[in-house]
Amino acid sequence: MAIRFKVLAATMLVAGALASPALACNCSCAIPGSGSEISSVSGTSTLFASQGKFLYQTVMSFRDVTGSFNENNVWIPKPQGSSLNTYQANFGLTYYPSPDWTLGLLVPLSANTLDGAQWAAQGAVLPIDAMEGTPTSQAGAGIGDLSLQASYVAYRGEELWPSLAVWGGMILPSGNATGDAASFTGSGIVSAQLGVSALKAVGPVELSAGLGIQRPLTEPAANVSTAFYVGQSLLGQLQANWELHPAWLIGLGASTFYGEVAASDASPTAAKLGKLKLTPSLEWRFIPGQGLRLAYGADPSAGPRINAMTDQTFILAYYRFI
Repeated sequence: MAIRFKVLAATMLVAGALASPALACNCSCAIPGSGSEISSVSGTSTLFASQGKFLYQTVMSFRDVTGSFNENNVWIPKPQGSSLNTYQANFGLTYYPSPDWTLGLLVPLSANTLDGAQWAAQGAVLPIDAMEGTPTSQAGAGIGDLSLQASYVAYRGEELWPSLAVWGGMILPSGNATGDAASFTGSGIVSAQLGVSALKAVGPVELSAGLGIQRPLTEPAANVSTAFYVGQSLLGQLQANWELHPAWLIGLGASTFYGEVAASDASPTAAKLGKLKLTPSLEWRFIPGQGLRLAYGADPSAGPRINAMTDQTFILAYYRFI
């Protein structure tokens, strides 16, 4: 079966791509969940087919935290009049050395603004107490955690069988994991990923799915907030795309993360927390091999094991094959 290119960003940029505050910690560290969010925007097509030797991507996003669950498993909106926002620009380059292989680099830049509240451990959103001398408004910015990734097409689907690709990568702690809450842009640890993605096209509809694991290879340094240390984690992604016209595509994605948050991934008291995001999207391919995609991601408030912290994310992505 010939694999048709229908969507933009490469799913092989699976980790850290939106570097969202994914689960229960901050709003910008490159932790599990962020990768699956960008997957839900893009799908997996670019693992299987290319329109050039290189794929360049720029993904701009704005994230607004809406609330969190308390110790009684009750969802609480963020404090009235407060805001917890992250602005991010992700720059990705994918190289296709052969039809079956991809190699990629993702460089995220992030800025955080906190006004009247801040994120805390295990998905909490806490009001900023001016009586303690903490400024009620905080801001910080910097580079996030770099991602290096690769994929290989293990099977080209035929008839009813989907195409399969295996992928892996490394997340490097180039972002900041110390200081004020607003200054966090990274996780402070080295992590590895491994997973498999499947793709099946039926007429104008393209269906894809991905499943992977992420495991830390290091432990946080003494001056790094261990609340942001993520242990062994499971990543998942489902995506459906429908080609309305050769230049227009609509999609709906669901991305999820479930893993441990603790000072050590071997800790018997590690908190198990999750993330689920639903992301409808619209893509415009204004010329062959080049296009824009607009997406909106939202977290259902379905419990702390599904979404310890909830948010809404607005995404604009540009891609171009070279």
